[in-house]
Amino acid sequence: MPQVIEFVQPEVPMRASAEPPEVSIVIPVFNEVDNLGDLIDRIHAALTPTGRRFELIVVDDGSRD
Repeated sequence: MPQVIEFVQPEVPMRASAEPPEVSIVIPVFNEVDNLGDLIDRIHAALTPTGRRFELIVVDDGSRD
């Protein structure tokens, strides 16, 4: 199950992957802490059965939560 992780640093180092994702989803958020976990769970549930490699990129620009 995917998890929402709180990052203290603004940039998170990327891991090298043998295969790049086939699908990238960019999610802009602002003060959405109450909704983000459910959104990620739903996207994960929708894309996992497709068998495609995917990444979720969550972009926060100064939220207070």
